[in-house]
Amino acid sequence: MKKLLRNRAFVLFLGIAMLFAITTAWLLHVPNRILQFQPSPDGKIIAEYIEYKESSATSTDLSAIELKRRFSPFRHTVLAAWDYGGKLSVRWLDAHNLLVTCSGCSEDALLAPCVDCAITR
Repeated sequence: MKKLLRNRAFVLFLGIAMLFAITTAWLLHVPNRILQFQPSPDGKIIAEYIEYKESSATSTDLSAIELKRRFSPFRHTVLAAWDYGGKLSVRWLDAHNLLVTCSGCSEDALLAPCVDCAITR
C-alpha cells in the first residue's frame, strides 16, 4: 500500500513537471512582441500594440492594437494590419478616447478597422 502511494505521488510529480516544462517551452517559442503598452488615464483599460510573427516566405507579420481591462487576460482587437513597413502608435486622449496613428500605412493594409470599440466598464 505504501509503495502504491509512493508510485502515485511520483507519477503526479512527473506529470506536473512535464506540464510545466511544456508550457515554458511553448511560451518561450511564441514570438509575439508587445511594442507599446499604454494604460488609460484612469488605469482601467490598457491599449497594447502587438506584433504577431506569423510570417512565412510569402507573407508578412501582423500588427494589432488591442484593448483589455487591467487585470483581465482577454483582449479586444481594435485594429489589425499587415506589417508592410507602416508603424502604429497609440495615445489616450482621455479615459474613454484612444488615438491610433499610422505612419507609412496604406489603406489596403488594414484588416479589421474598429466599428464599435466600446468596452464596457
